[in-house]
Amino acid sequence: ENHVYHVEISGQPRAGSEIEEIAWVNYRLPPCEIAVGSIFRDNVMPLLFQQELIN
Repeated sequence: ENHVYHVEISGQPRAGSEIEEIAWVNYRLPPCEIAVGSIFRDNVMPLLFQQELIN
C-alpha cells in the first residue's frame, strides 16, 4: 500500500534530512536523467496529471 500526500507550503522547497535533492520534472516531456520509481512514474504522476495537480 502506498500513500501520496498533497501539501501547500510557503517559500521555496529545499532539500534536507531525508531529502537529498529536489528537482522539477514535467510529466509531458520525455523522461529526463532523473530516476523516478516505477510506482511514481506509472501510477502517481498520471493520477496527479489527470487531476491537474501537475503539468
